[in-house]
Amino acid sequence: MKAQFQIIDSFMISGRGIVLSGRVVSGEISKGDEINIGGETFLITGVEAFTGSFGRTNHNIGLLIRAPFHDKSDFIKHKGEVVIIHDKRSRRDETIKNILNE
Repeated sequence: MKAQFQIIDSFMISGRGIVLSGRVVSGEISKGDEINIGGETFLITGVEAFTGSFGRTNHNIGLLIRAPFHDKSDFIKHKGEVVIIHDKRSRRDETIKNILNE
């Protein structure tokens, strides 16, 4: 686990994707990380924060995610939830370890 993010709200930007606004509970979040919401994994294609292009603990940020076939109502039901963020490298390393241990 790289970070935790609490969803406060969600918005749809036509032609771009879904924006999740919220607070970084722990860790750091950056573009290219993956977020797991309701058992589905989504790619973070952008991070907007007053402090730069990544979010740190206790920062309020907006995450742009690639979510084809979804709209903002799919994410409203997760409002208030704390979700897990993985960076692609750590997920790949976990998968390799699992394969080697089998």
